[in-house]
Amino acid sequence: MAAETDRGTDLLVADLEAAIGSERVAVGGGARRLYSRDSSIIAGGRAGPVCFAESTDDVAACVRVVTITTGSLQGTAPPESPVPATSRW
Repeated sequence: MAAETDRGTDLLVADLEAAIGSERVAVGGGARRLYSRDSSIIAGGRAGPVCFAESTDDVAACVRVVTITTGSLQGTAPPESPVPATSRW
């Protein structure tokens, strides 16, 4: 996977890759740009690592990793901190 410049993101990516496999975690600019947008009218946002979950266990593992890595009990990250997008596509 592509290296991130933010050490916290490096740790998040490493933990996500350990949880669901490196082939299912994308951190490149193209994936992050694609998953930073949706069909809503709300502008802005920046996707973090994109996780391609294949099961509910994968989703639970990603949420667990984000919760532990960001230090938030609700699984959210501070503003300006990338949060993984999870997709089945």
